[in-house]
Amino acid sequence: MSLTVAMVAAPSARAVENDWEGDYGQTAERRSDFTAGVSFGLLTATAYGYPNKAGKIDDDRYVADTGVGFGTAQTLWLGGALRDWFTFAIGYTALDFSGNDLDAEGFGILFRVETFPLWSQGGVWRDAGVYTDFGIGGMKLKSGDATPADGGALSIVGLGAFWEPVRFSIFSFGPNVEYVHAYSRTLHLSSATVGARLVLYTRP
Repeated sequence: MSLTVAMVAAPSARAVENDWEGDYGQTAERRSDFTAGVSFGLLTATAYGYPNKAGKIDDDRYVADTGVGFGTAQTLWLGGALRDWFTFAIGYTALDFSGNDLDAEGFGILFRVETFPLWSQGGVWRDAGVYTDFGIGGMKLKSGDATPADGGALSIVGLGAFWEPVRFSIFSFGPNVEYVHAYSRTLHLSSATVGARLVLYTRP
């Protein structure tokens, strides 16, 4: 009899072991698989810099300063949604603005991490998130055909918050705000953007 009990118990134990997936079998409710997004916004920014030439860097005689300027910013990203509350992506951003008779044009290649920290609270909080960007890019300050400042290779750090209250099919839409700081030896930029974003989540 003991042998029979052991033979019945062994398959049951194996079945439980085979059914366990290490907690990876969670079903997504909002976001999973591939994600892609685009954002566009109105920007206010300030930047100052120097020609990217030895002898002119940090020399006040050659500084170019936009003061407070206004323009636009756009970002495109592609990535993956690992959980309903966590996504990552690679993106491209571009901005342009004018101030103090200077035109600023910049771009960047970004690594983005997005999270929905209040997901567990349910309701509207499941569509509210924050993100951070890290990357590298470039920017120049121009006055007509002249280039009074060239940032060379800029380090980029960005922080943002968003809400995705509108959902239709596999798309989500809503407002976002963002702060970006970019810097190098020859140029510094600080900008704030208010805009909107459209994001695709292929599943669910």
